[in-house]
Amino acid sequence: AHQHLEAIIEKLMASRIAVAQSAEDVRKLTGMEPETVFDALRDHILASDKPSRKPDGVDGLAVLVESHPTLQGRLVELLEALPTERIGAWAVSSWSKALQSTNWIDRFDLVKEQWAKQAENKTLQSAAKASKSLPRVRSV
Repeated sequence: AHQHLEAIIEKLMASRIAVAQSAEDVRKLTGMEPETVFDALRDHILASDKPSRKPDGVDGLAVLVESHPTLQGRLVELLEALPTERIGAWAVSSWSKALQSTNWIDRFDLVKEQWAKQAENKTLQSAAKASKSLPRVRSV
């Protein structure tokens, strides 16, 4: 089973096309498997030496959380933990399908407000400010 998860994790850190092709495998994850995959992707994203560019694994993490909504809270906690001074606009814009619950959308809005107010990362600040003017998509 471990090799099975490693293969999925590898696909989720590849191109957007590979991520899209692995969506079905992601949906089939059960038990603690989604958590294990989340941890691997999170660790990879946090270890990125150039977080201003979208790290490999971001698209995969979005697909994982979209397929397993119980991970939404962990995603928002990851976003809160990102190094504000070094991350890029991807941190603002990559999660529209992943975050579905009003509570987590609201909490992410608070994170984006903090990013919009800080001044050490102008790219992130601009992206966060721009996202405020976009309509919010909510599912019930």
